Amino acid sequence: MSDLALDPQLKTLRTDTLQRTVSGRPHQDAQLGQRADETPAYDILQDHDLAAERAQTWTGIARFGFNAMLASPMYRNKLRLKPAKMERIVYFLTTPDAKSQERHRADAQVKHQAQQWGMHNGLLYRKADRAHQIRRHVGADEAFDVITAEHLLANHPGRDKMLKLLEVRYIGYTKEELMYVLDHCLAHCPPNAQRYSDSQKSLLMDETNYLGAAIFWLYILAALFFSSVVIWTILNIKQTGQRTSRNGIKNSSDTWLFSALAGLSFATLSANMLNVLIQSYRAWSARHSTNASLSPTQIWHWSITSTLFQDFGEAIVKDSVRYFWAQSALLGTLSICIFMGVEGGSSSPSFYDTADCLGRQRQIPRLWAFFGLSQILPISFMQNLFYLALLRQPIKRTQTLVPITYLLAVVVSYCACLLLAPAMIGGSWLITIIVEARFFLLAPLVILHSAKPNNPNVGELMADRSQAQSVVLFAALGCSAYQIYRLVQDGVTGKDVLDGLFDHPAVSSMGCDFILSAISYGLWTFRGGPSARTKVA
Repeated sequence: MSDLALDPQLKTLRTDTLQRTVSGRPHQDAQLGQRADETPAYDILQDHDLAAERAQTWTGIARFGFNAMLASPMYRNKLRLKPAKMERIVYFLTTPDAKSQERHRADAQVKHQAQQWGMHNGLLYRKADRAHQIRRHVGADEAFDVITAEHLLANHPGRDKMLKLLEVRYIGYTKEELMYVLDHCLAHCPPNAQRYSDSQKSLLMDETNYLGAAIFWLYILAALFFSSVVIWTILNIKQTGQRTSRNGIKNSSDTWLFSALAGLSFATLSANMLNVLIQSYRAWSARHSTNASLSPTQIWHWSITSTLFQDFGEAIVKDSVRYFWAQSALLGTLSICIFMGVEGGSSSPSFYDTADCLGRQRQIPRLWAFFGLSQILPISFMQNLFYLALLRQPIKRTQTLVPITYLLAVVVSYCACLLLAPAMIGGSWLITIIVEARFFLLAPLVILHSAKPNNPNVGELMADRSQAQSVVLFAALGCSAYQIYRLVQDGVTGKDVLDGLFDHPAVSSMGCDFILSAISYGLWTFRGGPSARTKVA
């Protein structure tokens, strides 16, 4: 029995070349879907012309550094099968009637996972799913040759084009491996770079992004600034009105509760975001064949040449499991921002001031700082700080209504950004979509200028706080239902979803924050918020 006959799906396997040029190389616009049993597959690693050109385009030091990066204990590639697991998958594919080892649950799982793979001409392929065609698995021993050969065949394209090209054809590589190959390609090397060391050449070949570096450092300063302003604001809110001793005890216990949750949220997000920075810095150091030392010079070079924000965005939308956690966190962020705008703002033009303004249920001083913090850090930290501010601020008598048309426009636009984001991976539009979504989170501040106390104009559709939250809830249910449908289509199990929470530090930062945010909201709702026991002013 041939390995091709083991899986009928592989009979429609794409061959990398259906026609050849005069030099023997394939046309880049070859049709997909040619029957593999009708046209012999072209093995990119057996092309001697490519091997000769590879030797002229990448030095032996580049290959050595690439292998050293893969062998480093700090380097991780969860997409590539480990040798032992790959051996068992091949065994189950070649002997379909074989049984897994008795009393070995992990081996039984490998046998089940082997159903997602197939073999052709002795090579391992991942079967097609809803998002991908059949893709060849790239082992550690062939990764350098495969990536360099594809780069040569495509005539030295840039990063984004190479990412799209590799994503269609292969599985098991990482973006760090691709960037290493591009960084050490002599075709991209400046003319005067021959007198520099290998690591210095890679630094010279990197594109500098001073604007991105400025945004990164200002990002850190903004987080410190908004956090300081918010905490100072909470401490300076003067509680008015008399409370019974019983209500005072409950208020005090809630203050301790949400203070602890805020501390837990800050510790969790700090650890996860630090892991994001560490992973980015280590990958950058390995790519440039430098030690991962924390010298000011290297940190500065990393900040101006790394693609930290792009990498973060691509990490959270890479697959349906990761994006399930990211989308859940982003939908929760929208809900909290609308709650914060309706519950804590002021329709008065002077709502930026610290003075109380009539016309709203509560007026939290410096609400702009809370919104600023929600743009910088994951939402759970700011959410618990906002709960603390509500506990200290008295309730006003009037109820505020917001225009339903504005609210619907914000929610629909925000959800559209979330649905479009996965399709933008590997391109420059991904960052644009993310930035637009962040701007929509500031919309509640704008809506406040159109908010009206109690009496709207005749014929004008308005919504109170509960109705506004209901709009967000229905939108969140719709987006979540679509994401769950994607998970089911991809054959994802509950265990895969839980494992995906810790698949990447960027996903962990958003997923863990979503869980903490849900816990905080549940406790706030369960304890009734401050409205049930705070004296109305």
